This record gives sequence, C-alpha cells and structure tokens, in this order.
Amino acid sequence: MATLLNICVLFIVVSFHISSASNLAPSPLAMYETYLSRCSQKVAQDCRDEIHSSVVYGNQTVTVKCCSNLVNVVGKQCYDDMSKYVATLPNLMPKKDEILQRSKNVWNACATH
Repeated sequence: MATLLNICVLFIVVSFHISSASNLAPSPLAMYETYLSRCSQKVAQDCRDEIHSSVVYGNQTVTVKCCSNLVNVVGKQCYDDMSKYVATLPNLMPKKDEILQRSKNVWNACATH
C-alpha cells in the first residue's frame, strides 16, 4: 500500500521528465506536466497535506485558510486538473470516482467560505 508520501503528488511538485533538448519544441505531455507543476506550486506549503488528505482519503476537513488559498490562489482549473491527474495514478485508479467526487466536494465547500 502506498504511503502518503508516495502519493502526495497532488500538491507537491512532481519530478517531471522534461526534454533537455532546448532546440526542440516541447511535447504536449511536457507542456502539460509543466503546467501541473506550476499549479502545484500555488498550493501553500502548509495546506498541501490537508487538501491531499481531504481529497484522496476523505479523512480531513480543509480549514478556512487553506480553502482561501485553494480558491483564490490555485483556482478551479488548476485544482481540477491536478485532481484528475492524481485520480489516474495507477495506485489510485481503483478509487478514481471517489477521489473525483471528494475533490468536487472540497471545492464546493471551499467556494462557499
């Protein structure tokens, strides 16, 4: 079973493989990975575990402070895209629907603060 550290990629910068050939146009995948990396950097350091636990495990409530960061800094598009990415990781695929539903619930709860 994966540990929290192993699957905390939702809000921690993931080490992405980006081509070192600067004379080549970046692939669409590399561009998407760069985009997700930028999204993850917007999540406040002290909110990452809290939001991750709420979305992946459903065992934590997101504080008003972290909701504010999520809604006002991260934004819905980045949040949704990161959630979709995490939900498709091989070790989380069996719980994809649950994760996406919790992600939606977290956003809706935060957006009402």
